[in-house]
Amino acid sequence: MKERMRLLGVFLLVLALTSCRESVKPVIGFVPRGSTQVFWQTVHAGAVKASREFDVELDWNAPGAQVDAARQSAIIDSMVKRRVAGIVLAPADSKLIVPAVERAMHAGIPVAIIDSDVATSQRLTLIAIDGRATGATAARQLGELMRREGKAALLGSAQDGSASAEVEAGFAETLKSIYPKIQLVRTMHVENKGQAIAATEEILRANPDLSGLLTGSLASSEGAVYTLRSQAKSQVRIVAFDSSPELVDQLRNRFIDVLIVRDPMKLGYMATEAVVKKIRGGSPEGRMSCDVQLVDRTNLESPDMVTLLYPDVKSYLGPEAN
Repeated sequence: MKERMRLLGVFLLVLALTSCRESVKPVIGFVPRGSTQVFWQTVHAGAVKASREFDVELDWNAPGAQVDAARQSAIIDSMVKRRVAGIVLAPADSKLIVPAVERAMHAGIPVAIIDSDVATSQRLTLIAIDGRATGATAARQLGELMRREGKAALLGSAQDGSASAEVEAGFAETLKSIYPKIQLVRTMHVENKGQAIAATEEILRANPDLSGLLTGSLASSEGAVYTLRSQAKSQVRIVAFDSSPELVDQLRNRFIDVLIVRDPMKLGYMATEAVVKKIRGGSPEGRMSCDVQLVDRTNLESPDMVTLLYPDVKSYLGPEAN
C-alpha cells in the first residue's frame, strides 16, 4: 500500500512538472528604437494585441536613445542568452546591428526586422513601407501643392536606415523628373524636435522664399511646423510623415497640408505574428509591405482615418500610455 502511494505521488509530481513546462508560453523579444514616442508606443500596442491573440509572452526592451545601436546589440545578446523564441527588431543602424542579428540567427532564434532593413540577408523577414514609392508619392503631393515651381527642402531623420534613404531618393528623383521647375535647395537630417527647429531656421535663413517642405519623421515634422508657425511662413506648403495629436491639429488648422501616415499598430502586430508563425512551423514571406495612408482635410474625419490617427493604445498598454 505504501509503495502504491509512493508511486502515485511520484506520478502526480511528474504530471505536475510536465504540466508546468507545457504551460510556459514562448517569449518574443521586441527591440524597438524608442519607447516614449507615440509611434513606438503604438507599435508596442500592436505587438501586445498579437501576443494576446497568439498566446505568447512579449518582452519589450527599448534603448534610451533612438540611435543607440550598441544598446540594441546588448539587448539582443541578452535575449539570446535567455533563449527567447524569437526577436523583432527596429534597427537603429543598418550596419552596426548586423553582428547581433547574425548571432541570434545562428543560435536558431528568428529575427524579424521592421521599419528599416539591416545589411545582412540573415533575417527572418523585413516588414516596412516601400520607401522609394512613398518618396515618389510625397514628391507628387508637394509638387502639386507648390504649383509645380519654387524652392523645396527636405528635413529627414538622422537614423541610419534604408527606408529613410529610399524615401529621400524617391522624393528627389520624382521632383527632378516630373517637376523640373522645383529646386530642391537643401536636405538636412535631425534626431529630435530641437534639432529640427534649428535646422528649419537654418534653411529659412538661406532660403527666405522657400515654398515647400517635406519632413521625413515625427520629430522633424513637429520641429519644422513649430518654426514655420513662429516665423509666420504660411506660404510654405508642408507634407509631413507620421502622426501625433499635435500634427493632426496642425493639419486641421491648415499649417500642414498632407500627412503621410504609417500604421504602427499594424506594424507591431504583423511582426509579432511573423515570428509566431515561424516558431510554430510556418514560413512567413521574406518581405512584407506595411502601406502608408495619405491624410488631408478631405478625409481627416472619416472612420478609417480616425482609427488610424487615434489608435486604442491604452487598451493594450494601460492608462499610463500617452
